[in-house]
Amino acid sequence: RLFESGDKQRGERYLSGAPGVYVHKDGTGHKAENYVRFVPLCGDGVYWAAKWEVRVNRKERVRTMRETDQWVQRETGVRLAALWLCGR
Repeated sequence: RLFESGDKQRGERYLSGAPGVYVHKDGTGHKAENYVRFVPLCGDGVYWAAKWEVRVNRKERVRTMRETDQWVQRETGVRLAALWLCGR
């Protein structure tokens, strides 16, 4: 389960008036790569990054005050489909 961003006190980033789970649709999915971070997990020189593939119910979308290429969803409208891992 992914939780909605909605608390700026905890450092969560979201558009004003639009707390939610921010996702990219298929056409802009490559932009999710900007949010992954490679970290050394095992001390063997390999750095790993992870990214969730999700399915969303667009009936549970959050309307935003400004245009964005991301979809904003209520957390109840987001389902985890796959975990993608990359090691370098």
